[in-house]
Amino acid sequence: MKHAHKLIALAAFVYALSSGLTGCGGGGDDSSTSQPPGPTTPQATAEGFWDGTASNGTTVELAVLENGQTYGAYMSGGYIVGGVYGNTTSSSNRVSGSMQDFNLTTHIVQSGTFTGSFVAKSSLNMQFSAGGTLTASYDPSYDQSPPSLSTIAGTYTGNAAIWNSATQIISVAISPSGTITQLRMVFKTPYNPRWPERGRAATMRP
Repeated sequence: MKHAHKLIALAAFVYALSSGLTGCGGGGDDSSTSQPPGPTTPQATAEGFWDGTASNGTTVELAVLENGQTYGAYMSGGYIVGGVYGNTTSSSNRVSGSMQDFNLTTHIVQSGTFTGSFVAKSSLNMQFSAGGTLTASYDPSYDQSPPSLSTIAGTYTGNAAIWNSATQIISVAISPSGTITQLRMVFKTPYNPRWPERGRAATMRP
């Protein structure tokens, strides 16, 4: 995307330069003036939340951030059975990228690539190099303002899928300052809501 923006900027500069030279041609009797180029339209990308179904029947929730980082989880029978992480490049209604698949039922990590197509804020279709496809629809909640830390602070209890053990019930506490505590593990998170431009997505890192 940076290359695309750079090319657009260079094209605008060349256009403005050539227009200026044309305006100076023909001597002082030429009263015509050149018009500066209009604003460029940002290129549509696959950024956003996507909900869909994979060809193996699992339900998939995917988040593509503005920098291309991609996170997701897939579920079966109401339980999370795996997660994915990768990077997505999107341009001219086409997507491509790489992704790691963390399967919690087989304990296998698989790396691969994908290609596909999208319509911004509408539909997304992916084909994976390891086999399988994904058909998803845009989730407009991505465009809403994210909650503040004080709003989400509290204790949450639910089922957790641990890589080397059976599903178990855990509790996670989120403090108003952004500290996440689970059992004996404490993560200091710079909770970073991507707002207002990035809707409800937020990044947290240990």
